[in-house]
Amino acid sequence: MMGKVALTVTCLLTLLASGSCLLCWVCLPEVVGGTDSKDAAVKWIANISRTWEGVTQEDLGLCSQFTDSDKFHQYCSHGIGYTACIKVFNDLWTARTCGRLPTGMKDGGCVNNGNYTVCYNLLDYSNKASSSKALPLLLLLLPTLTITY
Repeated sequence: MMGKVALTVTCLLTLLASGSCLLCWVCLPEVVGGTDSKDAAVKWIANISRTWEGVTQEDLGLCSQFTDSDKFHQYCSHGIGYTACIKVFNDLWTARTCGRLPTGMKDGGCVNNGNYTVCYNLLDYSNKASSSKALPLLLLLLPTLTITY
């Protein structure tokens, strides 16, 4: 509880200083799979680990052990260019962090970089849920499926 209070106070101070603040889930990927998957995971671990001054890899949890706890909350200051909560994933691992929304990318948009997919969201804690767009489509089709069955 104290961690959430401290996080909120820090975010409010950042908000007052820079004009905005974004809260995102943050966790590291596991280094698993073939060489390309491992290399991509190591790259994201390095990128995520150097995002916050004074925060080390040991301070951040693994996404495979993700829980709704203070360990996985970080504030991301818009003042330094972080405008999106990011989820990076492939079939073997997931990473979550803060970052910049690329030019031309829309909220909720994803890009596949070959060895992983990166999804960008603009709302607080919006990088937790699955980025699959199949579920909303399935929910829309469900009444039709039940009627015709």
